[in-house]
Amino acid sequence: MRTVVVIGGGISGLSVALHIADQRPDVRIRLLESSDRLGGVIHTDRKEGWVCEAGPGAFIDRHPSTRRLIDRLGLSGDIISAGNAVRRRYIRHQGSLHPFPDSPEALARTALLSEAGRLRMQFSPVLPPARSDQTVSQFATAHLGKEAASILVDPIVAGIYAGAPDQLSARSVLPQLVGLADQGGRVCDALLGQGQGRLGKGSMVSISGGLGALVEALEHELGERIERNRTVTQIRKGPGHWRVDVDDGEIIEAEAVVFTAHGKAAQQLLGPLDAELNENLEQIPSAPVAVVNLGFSPDDIPHPLDGFGYLIPSSEGGSVLGVKWTTSIFPQGRAPEGHTLMQVFVGGTRAPQMVNDVSAVIKAARAEVLQTLGITAAPAHVRVFPHRVGISQYTSGHAERVVAIETALERHRGLYLAGTTLHGVGINACTTHSEAIAEDVVASLEPGLRNDSTLAVVRPSA
Repeated sequence: MRTVVVIGGGISGLSVALHIADQRPDVRIRLLESSDRLGGVIHTDRKEGWVCEAGPGAFIDRHPSTRRLIDRLGLSGDIISAGNAVRRRYIRHQGSLHPFPDSPEALARTALLSEAGRLRMQFSPVLPPARSDQTVSQFATAHLGKEAASILVDPIVAGIYAGAPDQLSARSVLPQLVGLADQGGRVCDALLGQGQGRLGKGSMVSISGGLGALVEALEHELGERIERNRTVTQIRKGPGHWRVDVDDGEIIEAEAVVFTAHGKAAQQLLGPLDAELNENLEQIPSAPVAVVNLGFSPDDIPHPLDGFGYLIPSSEGGSVLGVKWTTSIFPQGRAPEGHTLMQVFVGGTRAPQMVNDVSAVIKAARAEVLQTLGITAAPAHVRVFPHRVGISQYTSGHAERVVAIETALERHRGLYLAGTTLHGVGINACTTHSEAIAEDVVASLEPGLRNDSTLAVVRPSA
């Protein structure tokens, strides 16, 4: 029987394993997860009415891959959509919250920018395509002005990637905006939600009871194909197959290996196979992040939480990236009746070492909500999730590294790289790439019993 090994039990590994299993029931799939828990950053902690997410609590429904996965798992009836409050987002500037200017009218009256900054943004030029891969700061400054780049764009990319805009690649991190600019469009219009390429494209949805339900359903479907506490120590090329060494001494022979971890693990296990792989993987760092869930009693919140939450520009200083108002986004089923739940994101490239100190992370989160929201009461519920590997950083030159890595992988037939290393860090990006990888794996296997009733796969555009 042909064997496929999937390394890593996050959303990418789980979804790619299920896609292959559905299309090739004659193939043995072994999913190896180094820890005792599946889901990676996706995990829902449910206790006494509190529904706390370890990482993302929702996804932007841009590509149908995630919906297809949810349909396949029988969870379509459990999908919930974010309330209208999600449209109101804030920026913390000089200690106060200001609505993000999402229209020309809002831009004209915002206190986030000086009069000169507003005029610079309103009359932003149409520029020719950049000859080199600009950083987010360079791109935003050229198209919107220095003020808007620092106060409006900086916190957006920090909220998604937990990274520094003067290091991240604009083309890889903001592909819609860069693509629009390359076609002669105005970046200002897109940032304000006007016209094509706007940042808000796609609805925000989750699953009743938390996104952990998605992982739980995948675990149920895959069953005995999942092997927990199995750490891979080496991947080697054998004669006509791959050899995967596990820490308990087992050597697994497989026709295909799908690797889904990122950060140092990717370089340590894939780097020895190919010098070009090693060189380029080494240049894709990660930013550690801690997610602090704070729950409060009904009378503890003096500030109205009438929106999605707020982001914090790096110019404000401190270790907190932003605060998400969970029970404003999904008013039902996230906290006991009348209570409030929020997520505070700490660390990133601003304070990477802080993630290792849970007490310091909680202290920073509580200080933030005290300073900005005036919350003096002790939280009724606290749940902290440190992500020490963190979020892949698509720094300047990332697109060229992706090409080099994928070219190198083509030299090693049967070896695939999924996950967040190359093509996006969100759930939607992961499920989209996993579909494509699964299709490639199925096509590469020898002819066998294939189930062609599965849904068509649309490959990601990178």
